[in-house]
Amino acid sequence: MYCSCNGCATPLTSASFQRMFTMLRHPVDRLVSLYFSETRKEGSSSPTMSLNKWVQSQNVKDNWVTRHLTNQIDGPLTTADVEAAKEILRRQCLIGLLDSKDESIRRFSAFFKFQFNSDKAVECQDKILHWGWKQKLHTTLSMDSPLYQMLEEMNAFDMEIYYFSQKLFIHQANLFYN
Repeated sequence: MYCSCNGCATPLTSASFQRMFTMLRHPVDRLVSLYFSETRKEGSSSPTMSLNKWVQSQNVKDNWVTRHLTNQIDGPLTTADVEAAKEILRRQCLIGLLDSKDESIRRFSAFFKFQFNSDKAVECQDKILHWGWKQKLHTTLSMDSPLYQMLEEMNAFDMEIYYFSQKLFIHQANLFYN
């Protein structure tokens, strides 16, 4: 993992921090949501571009999570990159899953000792968990659709990272439940 402040590429070591957390979602769902978010932006250059055309355009970067965990933003990725990304997640990251948002936030709060001592803080947490997530504002892809399968193939490393993270999420429950 690399520090991205001010564009530097300083490796983060165990001396830099103990643990970080992340909230992951299925790579195909993330891309479909990104498409709808991008096309709804005011002044979007492609508000009428279909999802299929958007996926095939230069707007989509494959394997976003793997690339950012390993700082391999451009060029081809290798199995060594995906293994390095898994190791970063395993050693340094408390995993949260968007599909298990309430449990993920509960774990983050417990692990990092986040305190919600005021009514305003409780309201903020409730907003994060429930109000701010605009679900089903767009269509979803059927898992057997050719476009869904193409997105899975384009993001094969991120799919592997996601499935690994689901297992890690289950394993990390041991930190909270004896």
